[in-house]
Amino acid sequence: MDAAGNAALITTDAGEPTFVAGLLREALPDNVRLVVLCRTERVDLPEPPRRAAG
Repeated sequence: MDAAGNAALITTDAGEPTFVAGLLREALPDNVRLVVLCRTERVDLPEPPRRAAG
């Protein structure tokens, strides 16, 4: 998923929940990894769970 920070920024500014935060909390099948890219200054916007590698 490209530009998670951009998606989170736009929805946060609009006062809406971001799909990125929900997606990061979904259970993924075994051996499946989700790669999320984000600018350093926006790394907290997608609300990554603690288990997410940084």
